[in-house]
This record gives sequence, structure tokens and C-alpha cells, in this order.
Amino acid sequence: MKKIGLLVDSASDIPAEIKNQVNVEVVPLVVTANNHEYLDRVTIQPQEVYQLIEDGYIPKTASPTLGLVSQYIKKLQQRGYKKIIAITISSGLSVTNKVFKIASENVNNAIITVIDS
Repeated sequence: MKKIGLLVDSASDIPAEIKNQVNVEVVPLVVTANNHEYLDRVTIQPQEVYQLIEDGYIPKTASPTLGLVSQYIKKLQQRGYKKIIAITISSGLSVTNKVFKIASENVNNAIITVIDS
């Protein structure tokens, strides 16, 4: 049986029971607020973002970098996943889908299908 990995961005907000599966990686979006840059759900949690808003800071989000997406693809590959389905936030809202597509084109030894939600 072939193993299939799942790669999503943090904007997908998948349930914990799916996120915690061994075949899943969540690539964090970048959150900038109060002159600091954070990784969504890694170095800042949603409740902290809400607190920043209450404190008068307006957070901005940005797509993960190409390098960051590539790192998460490699994590799946290192666990033996040669087929990966990647699902991103809508391309109408973010360039994240395009970044995932570019990262997937630069991968050897894996077939990656990128889906625009």
C-alpha cells in the first residue's frame, strides 16, 4: 500500500484529530504585528492574535515562504511519503497556493498535487 501525505497551510484550520496524524504537516502562515514576525500556531496562537487586536495592533498575514513550504514537504518525504496532497487557502485570498505549487515543482522523488480550496 502506498502512503499518501497531506500538506495544508495553517489557514486551513483543520481539526486536531486530523492535524495530529503522522501523515499530516501544517505549514504556518506568517503573522506580523507590533513589529514582530510570528509563525501561525507555532510561535503565536490564535488567542494571542486576538489579544494583539484588543491591544490596538492590527496583525497582517502573509504566505509562508518557499523555503518554509519546502521544509514541510521534506518532513513528509523523510517519513516515506512519495505522494502528497497539498491543500491551501483559496488563491483568491492569498498567494499561498502559488507558493505551494512552486515548491512542489522543485521536489524530487515525490508526486505532489496542489489543490486550491
